[in-house]
Amino acid sequence: MPKPASPATHRVSRSAKRSRNGRSDGAAGEAMAVHRSEALTSFDGSLIQVTFCSLYDHVGPMRDVVINLKYHGVQSLAKDVAQMLSPVIMEFNDIDVITWAPTSSTRHKERGFDHSELIARHCAAVTHIAHRKLLRRANGEHQTGQGRQVRLEQPRFIARPMRAQRVCVVDDVMTTGATLRAAAQALVNRGATGVRCVSLTYVK
Repeated sequence: MPKPASPATHRVSRSAKRSRNGRSDGAAGEAMAVHRSEALTSFDGSLIQVTFCSLYDHVGPMRDVVINLKYHGVQSLAKDVAQMLSPVIMEFNDIDVITWAPTSSTRHKERGFDHSELIARHCAAVTHIAHRKLLRRANGEHQTGQGRQVRLEQPRFIARPMRAQRVCVVDDVMTTGATLRAAAQALVNRGATGVRCVSLTYVK
């Protein structure tokens, strides 16, 4: 079986002015984009490239956006998050479908909505790329308040079978990366030929 490539990480500084790709970095001042790529092993032993990208550090106004959306139920912010993520998704220029890593059933019941699903739906509307629910949780645990080791071990996802498709997984925040990596692995196991994971913020 081929050995997975070592992850490569780099942080790219962007000024608060509009960058060359046309994105505006917002009121948080200097923003940092975090990119990490690695190869995950698929069900047939082939290596599938997976990219992880977060637009901003999890501080200041961007942190407030995440908190107000996720914990205070300001669902309209999902559209704002999608407006920021969508240019990145379109820059990839190879996405067939947008999906999300679903929140736990407990959190969904408490909040009355899945914030990541809202973000995915709005991203689909902006980019005109189809969105589908491709993932479900294999356990019901949520990660908020959990220690780092627990976060790295959870959660596990099961993906729907798919034909060769390149998938974008969207989320609000990336901490250890365990959630998005587990989602990407599940998709790769079920036939995804490429996975791009994009979040608004990144917790150092």
